[in-house]
Formats: sequence, structure tokens, C-alpha cells
Amino acid sequence: AASGYTVEVIAEDGYSRTFDSAEVAGSDDYIVANKVNDQVLTESWPLRLVGDGVAKEDGSLGGAAVGNIARIEIPELKTPAAKAGSWNLTLIGKISDVISQAEFEEALACPNAGHCVEWTDSDGNVWSGIPLWLLAGWVDDRQPHDFNVTQATAGYTILVKAEDGYTKDFASSEVAWSNDYIIANKVNGQALTDSWPLRLVGDGVASDGSLGGRSVSNIVEIELTSFESSQGIPQVRIVKFAEDGVTVLKDVTIDYLQMEKEFEVIGDGKTVYRFEGLTMNPDDLWGEDETYPGGFKIENAVKGTRIRDLCGLVGGMGPGTEIVLVAEDGFEVRLPYSSIYPDPAVLERQGEAILAWWFDGEYVPSHSGMRLFFTPGGDHVYGQMDMRLTLPENYWHYNYQDGVQYPSCAGLSIKYVSEIRVYSKPRGDWTLKLDGRAIGGLVYDVSKTYFEQALACQFGANHIAYYTDAEGRVWGGMPLWFLAGFVDDEDQHSKEAFNDELAKSGYQVVLVAADGYAVSIDSKDIIRSNNYIVANTLGGVPIPESDSSWPLRLVGPAVSGKTSIAQIERIELYPDGAAIIKDIAGHWAEGKIKELIALGAISGYPDGTFKPNNSITRAEFTSILVKAFQLDKQDGHVFTDTKSHWAEEVISTAASYGIVSGYSDEVFGPNDNITREQMAVMVMRAAGLEPVAEKLSFADSESIAGWAREAIAAAVKNGIISGYPDNSFRPQGKATRAEAATVIAKALR
Repeated sequence: AASGYTVEVIAEDGYSRTFDSAEVAGSDDYIVANKVNDQVLTESWPLRLVGDGVAKEDGSLGGAAVGNIARIEIPELKTPAAKAGSWNLTLIGKISDVISQAEFEEALACPNAGHCVEWTDSDGNVWSGIPLWLLAGWVDDRQPHDFNVTQATAGYTILVKAEDGYTKDFASSEVAWSNDYIIANKVNGQALTDSWPLRLVGDGVASDGSLGGRSVSNIVEIELTSFESSQGIPQVRIVKFAEDGVTVLKDVTIDYLQMEKEFEVIGDGKTVYRFEGLTMNPDDLWGEDETYPGGFKIENAVKGTRIRDLCGLVGGMGPGTEIVLVAEDGFEVRLPYSSIYPDPAVLERQGEAILAWWFDGEYVPSHSGMRLFFTPGGDHVYGQMDMRLTLPENYWHYNYQDGVQYPSCAGLSIKYVSEIRVYSKPRGDWTLKLDGRAIGGLVYDVSKTYFEQALACQFGANHIAYYTDAEGRVWGGMPLWFLAGFVDDEDQHSKEAFNDELAKSGYQVVLVAADGYAVSIDSKDIIRSNNYIVANTLGGVPIPESDSSWPLRLVGPAVSGKTSIAQIERIELYPDGAAIIKDIAGHWAEGKIKELIALGAISGYPDGTFKPNNSITRAEFTSILVKAFQLDKQDGHVFTDTKSHWAEEVISTAASYGIVSGYSDEVFGPNDNITREQMAVMVMRAAGLEPVAEKLSFADSESIAGWAREAIAAAVKNGIISGYPDNSFRPQGKATRAEAATVIAKALR
């Protein structure tokens, strides 16, 4: 504007007025008005030039106030008509322009721009010019020097027109980024003659290298028509969370064009990287010979950006954390820190983890959106064994087919990635133990990662469920019925994994918390119902470790005070009427107690508890011994105080085997709490051990009764009983139910 040009305002009838650029530059004295008194124009519709710059001294509008405006032109900036022997090329699209011969040739001379390309026909003639896609990019949107890939993918038609009106049309998707379509102005280094001034050439319009009817000659115009609705340029959001896993520290959104420009491109676009398919061999799940018996599930020549570089935009991952890649449909894939920042061993088998945005010659979104790829060296294959050797077990992926759970490394290659979640601090790990063995099912440990991936459709269906409580809080997790179905029988993953008939016949679903607290729910009440949900998220994010519900809480419309349970660690299935042991989870004697329960030697109380720290009576201990050692019933001595006692027969049997004796011939003391020295003597006799005359080294050995010393020495020597951490034995102390179960279980070995 400062150097000077003319602004011509032209009415529909051709009337016009001109103004100097310096005059109008930055000035509000020249207004192209569409309203007067807040109403649309009438007499001077649709637009009128008004303002102090065109008004008379008295403020009234005269001839300079052009009405019925139809065009505004800058004559000096318009390409003039071509002179004789020269030519112009008209471009029409979202905007229009006329490129002169001089401008065309100047573009060809632009160094390192890729504007000038060559093509050799079957006769050896070398044609040179500008790729058609570059010229289309000049008018495909309002940015002349930028090819709109997204619009080209959405679609439009390119019409290439000759001077005589002959026209050929081409789809934008086939022309985009392709040098197979060239608007040539020279052949063998000379200006065209017969097909002057321009000709469309290249493999895209040739047949066996020779030019035919699709090769338009004497080109004067290129028009873009039939624009389809354009989607936005594919982007990915990278978000980093603070140590609480909720607070957002940094949030960056970047598109693939920026990735290509700002970071090192990984992949040469020629090397094909592959993910192995399922082996489909139950006897060779992993394909350990790495001959890839299942072929390849995914194989593409790709270009992309290191995920590590993208993480760097938000400050990088915290050591020991995991990354979550989220697809447009909510599907998630989780990878550990070691996959994104690989050590040499992982790098060798996995290669770099990249977000690919170019596939087999096409940019996104024409393919499958941005996608996770690994770029291993060697044969460029990421196989099942590579997954096994580069990832911790809880990150392995599987595909359930015909009753077999096959490792599926291709399941890691998430597509349509729209978000990457980065964490500052490792989130607390947890495992949910599922046990259906008591009803003939399976046992399975579900890791945190596996649970979260299941919610993101890793099991082949959408198993996530939500519940809004009375306080308006939204909990998310997995229906209890699905978790029960995972171990109620041998079918873990199919659509019919939950055994409806078994649930209808009835069993108990027991949820056990970290402190041993447990609740029991009837299987009939959970059948394919979202009334009971095992929740791992609150408000859309994982339950914080600081929350009293972490890691899992039972929620849902049917959950009341008596069925409410948090800090869930295990879910066990029991037959109806079976003793449900609620309070031994995590107890130091849990394993030994369960061994005796399995033998039928011990059981819990009617309320489903075991009470491991309670004391145990002489009658109870004798009963457990007889059952554990499977002693046949014998008619032995009956003490006066055991007549009509519930344990009369087992005490009599134990007496006949020489295992027990009373305080006297008449008194046994069945309801007395058994002491530790009494327990040691009885279990030593039941196990058939010989007394040992060895000195005991306990701090309180002198307080052990003489009649019990050699029995205790034998039990200690055989690893059946031991003292406490303070080196005391406490011989007259009351034995607990847990201690009793432990010494008997050890004596049975």
C-alpha cells in the first residue's frame, strides 16, 4: 500500500470510483457498509461505500459513495492479459488466480522447492514442469502456498481444460502429493510447440509410457469443483498429569504436519514394518522359532514420529510410569516407560515406538488415522516372541479364538490415536485375584493394566459400566457378572463366558477387601446385570491411592450398606451352603488354613468367618487332628467330662491312638483353651515322631513343662513348630486357630 496501487470500487452497472492505496490504508474513513440504521440496505443494496473519505464537506454522500457494489479490484496487482507469444494459466477453486508465464517459470526456478519435476515417456522424451497437486494447492483454500491435504482427502474434482474447451477430470485423492500428474511447459529442455503452452503428462495419464487422450494439451485453465466437506487435520493431544494422576500439568495438541516439520521422521516410507498374526496353533502359542506361522496381521511402509519426542512436548514421562494411547473410539493401549525409552536390548527387538502418519504412500487421514508402530531392525517384524521378551507380562495382549487365548502382538498397534496420556509418577499397582475353583472353575489374577485394557474393549466388547451415586459422583468399572464369568468355568473370553445356567442354579460371589472384610452376593442377583459394578474410576479418572476406596469398590443400584465394600483384592465363587471364609485374606497363615479347609479338616463359623486369631479349645484341636490325619473311628477311653459332648467320638478316637490324654482318667477339659505345649505334644504324637532329648534354645525354655520338653524338641527339629520373633516359645500361652492350622498342615508333610 505504501508503494502505491489503485483500489477500484465497481458497482453492478459498471459505475466505479478509484482511490489511492495510501489514502485508504489503515483508515476507517472508507467503509463498505451493508446496513443503515441497523437495517439492510434497500436502494443501494447490497453494499455501499460510505465514510468521511467519500462524503461531502457537509457529511452528505455524493458520487464517490459508490452503491450497489459488486466488485473491488486492484488493477496493478491483476495479471494482465498475455502478450503475443506469451501465455497465462487461470486457476479457479476456493479462490481464483491467474498465473503468468513469468510467474510459472519463476516458480520452476525456485531452488530446492520441488516445484520442478521431470517425466520420461516411452519414446525417451523428457518432459518438465510443475506437479498438478501444487497448482491445485494454490486455490484449494485461502492459503495459496499450501496444499490442503485434508481437503484433498475429503475430495474435490480437478478439471484440466484446453483452449478449445476439451476437458479431463481427476479426483483430488489420486493427484494429492503425486508427481504422476505434471503440467509441463517444456520437453527435452525446449518450450512446447504442438501442445503449447502447457500439457498434462506423467504416469497418471500415460498408457505404457505413451501419451493419449487423458494427456490434455494447450492447457489454459485448471478448475477445482465439487468440494466435499473437509474434516480437520488429524491431530493428537498429549496431556501430562501431576503426581495425583488427575491434575493436568501440561496439555499440547499437535497435527501430523507439525510432527513432520518439527521432529525427526522415523521410517523411510519404503521399509515395510510388520506385526505377526496369531499362530493359531495351541501347541505353539508364541511361535518361538520366529518363523511366523500365522503370517502378518499388519504390514505397512510407514513414516512417523517417535512417541518419546511427543512426550517431550509436555516434559517427558516419569521413570517407571506407563503411557496410555487413546483412540477416537475410546480404545486404549498401555505401554511401560521401557517401551518409550528403550534400553539397547529392547531397542534391538522392538525398535522405536512411533506414531505413524504416513502409510504406503498416503498421509492420514486416508489410511487408518495415526497408529502405533514398532520399528525393529533385522527382518523388521515385531512378533509374539518380541512382545514376550520386550514387555512385562501384564502388558501382553491376547486374542481369544476357539477356546484358546493366543498372544497377539498386533493388538498393541492401536489406530486412530487421538490422545496420549503421560504421567509424572508411577501409579500404584494392584492385582485382582479371581478364584472359581470351588465351583469347578478357574483361578486367574487380573493385573491393573489388564483390567483397564478390558474396560477399553481389549476383550472384544465394551464391558465398561457406569453408576452415578446419590452425591452425583460418577463411578466407572466392570460389571461383577463379567468378572465372575471369567472364572466360573473353562470359558474365559467368548461371548458366552458368563455361565448363565450355573448362575441360575446358584452360587455365592464373595468379594474380599484388603483387611479381610468380605461380602457375599447371590449369583442369581448378578446375571448380566449392571446393578453390581466393580469400579476402578471415579469422575472419569482412576480412584486415587489416597482414597479409602482404592483400588476397587463395589457400587451400583443394588449395593446397600451390607453389600458395600471397598479396597477389593479378591473375588471368590463358592457353592451355596459352603463355608465362606471371609477374614483370612492376607493373613500370614492363609495358605495353611486353606490347605486344611480343602481337606475338610477345618471350617469357618456360620457367619462365614474363620477368626484366625481366636484361641482354640482342646476339643476343637483334637477334632482337626483326627480329620486331618484321617484316623478311623475307634472306641477308646471316654472321659467323664466328654460324655455327650459334641467331640466325644473324636476325643475317644484320638485317645485310642495315644494322641491325647486327660488331666486325669476322668477329666479331659474339652472346652479349655489348648496351650502351645499341649498342642506340640498332640501333633507330635499324631505325626508319629519320636521324642528328642535335645536342649531347647528359646529364651523361656525353662518354663516349658518337663512332660512336654522332648515333644516340643521333636516338633522344632522337624520344622512343625517354632517360636516368636523375640525368641520366646510361650509354652503356656493359648494357641490360636491360625497356629493350630499351621502346625497340623506342616505335620502332614
